[in-house]
Amino acid sequence: MRRRKRQHTDGGVDLGIIITPMLDMAFQLLAFFILTYQPPASEAAVDGSLLPAANASGGQPGLLVFLQASPELGPPQAIFLKRSGDSQPTLIGAIQTREDFDVVLQKLAKELGKSQQTPQAKPLPVCIDAGRQVSYGSLMAVQDVIRAAGFTAIEFRATRSGEKR
Repeated sequence: MRRRKRQHTDGGVDLGIIITPMLDMAFQLLAFFILTYQPPASEAAVDGSLLPAANASGGQPGLLVFLQASPELGPPQAIFLKRSGDSQPTLIGAIQTREDFDVVLQKLAKELGKSQQTPQAKPLPVCIDAGRQVSYGSLMAVQDVIRAAGFTAIEFRATRSGEKR
């Protein structure tokens, strides 16, 4: 019995043959970028200790820098500073624009400089309290200001939404 060749009447193209080399190339490119990526040294690690919210500053007297989070991811709305003897945090400045953020960071540097002038203030730990919506860049900018003021013991505390300070 003779076999007949089947003829395709739909005129379509078998996409299984075309998509296979494209997927192979996509996986090769993905592997290449994963294996060759070198993160910048400044992003490799955050120098500081992350404490649970209940244990921030470990009960020791110190300074608390509070970054009030904005509704969207970005710079904070305001920066507050609370010293160990203060009952309420002091407003350093409110932030509307990126230029405001830079001005408030300069004010924070001056206030931290005042705290550093007393002899007993040198070993004080500084706790940075920031909400989840504060951007990584803003948090690192505040940490850089604190380090420039001469404080070396820096702790981090992530504020949960709705938590009271």
